[in-house]
Amino acid sequence: MERRLVLNISNFLPIFGQINDEMKFKIQDLLEGSIQTKDFVNYLKKRFQQKNLQIEVSSNEKNEILVKIESIYDLPEQNELERHIKNYFTFEIGEILINKYTGRKIIYITKQSGIPLIGNLSFGILLHNTNIIEIRPVTGCPLQCIFCSVDEGKNSKMRVDYIVEPNYLIEEIRKVINVLGSNQLEAHISAQGEPTIYPHLVELISKLSKLPGIQIISIQTNGVPLTEEYIDKLEKAGLTRINLSINSLDPKKSKQLANSASYDIENIKKIAKYVAKSKIDLILTPIIIPGKNEEDIDEIIRFSKKIGAGKNCPPLGIQNYLIYQFGRKIPKVKPFSWKKFYDYLRQLEKKHEIKPLVLNKKDFNINRRKNPPKPFSKGDIVDIKIATYGRRKNQMMGVQSGRTIQIIKIQKKIGEKIKVRIIKTERNIIVAEPIR
Repeated sequence: MERRLVLNISNFLPIFGQINDEMKFKIQDLLEGSIQTKDFVNYLKKRFQQKNLQIEVSSNEKNEILVKIESIYDLPEQNELERHIKNYFTFEIGEILINKYTGRKIIYITKQSGIPLIGNLSFGILLHNTNIIEIRPVTGCPLQCIFCSVDEGKNSKMRVDYIVEPNYLIEEIRKVINVLGSNQLEAHISAQGEPTIYPHLVELISKLSKLPGIQIISIQTNGVPLTEEYIDKLEKAGLTRINLSINSLDPKKSKQLANSASYDIENIKKIAKYVAKSKIDLILTPIIIPGKNEEDIDEIIRFSKKIGAGKNCPPLGIQNYLIYQFGRKIPKVKPFSWKKFYDYLRQLEKKHEIKPLVLNKKDFNINRRKNPPKPFSKGDIVDIKIATYGRRKNQMMGVQSGRTIQIIKIQKKIGEKIKVRIIKTERNIIVAEPIR
């Protein structure tokens, strides 16, 4: 007698698609990809190696992906089948995934990839000799802000994106906590781009909330991907604070600054009001761009007071526009000197009777901690293996001694072994150049 098992993949993975000879799919509305259906079927057959095992993959009217298995012998256990399918879409197809927002190839960083999470600015874990653990789980952004410090967005010069598997992040953060000490820690989720596009964000926050010593979980966001439903899920998972970037409340000007015709400041204001009414704390973080939006800052301050931002933190974290090596530079705009910037903030404090706008570490309970030891010193000659692509042209990522090493001025194949000279090690960010 023939036995049959029908499994709806979309019930246990956030994946949807259309199936014929080719599987075209989306994962969590971020990752896009396509594979030959027969390759997926063959992968499953090899895992079970049962005679007369018939596997058919299809999609229904909701674009849910279905796997039907038939055999005259015993069928695979459903939990085993689910495990192999999860492994396939997590580990086996990383090379063909595309970031929906940027159109760039996206590299999936897992423990099995052998790529460490400390050592570079693009992804993983950044440490600042403080009690803040900065977590970068993804790259890419739906906006293309004219002042972006990392040149993000669809028209960026970046050539690849990254996404980090959440369990790998948690495993490595545990190791960091053992060094920093399990008390008064803040996990701050950021990105070279927009962190709320990370498809595993709710899961990550939920797991962070259970780690020893994590008292605050904060996130930096432009708010574009947020919805009321999304905020509810983040609140339930344990998110403590949202740092929301708003640079103008004027519809026309806000679109110009975001360099996006679809940017909707009215929706962002609605999101800000919703967060302010939730258990999640809210701080508005505008950037002052001389000659572009000074007059908008007054309106943003009034808005922050009106909605009740800053329940347990300052309501505003006003930032100074700075020029970065690889960031976007606004023509004919000269940043404020730090003296002029702080004088301006003090004037705003008096004008709006609001304090503090000049912030310091005490406002966020930031205290000094000892970072994990650096395995390299500037000038060291190191043998390394090329592990993956760097974000920019002529950059690669190497691996050695539990660190990723960003190698500049290089074009090599993945897997090659080369000698490099370490040229930077500050804050455990390792940069090297090849020895010619």
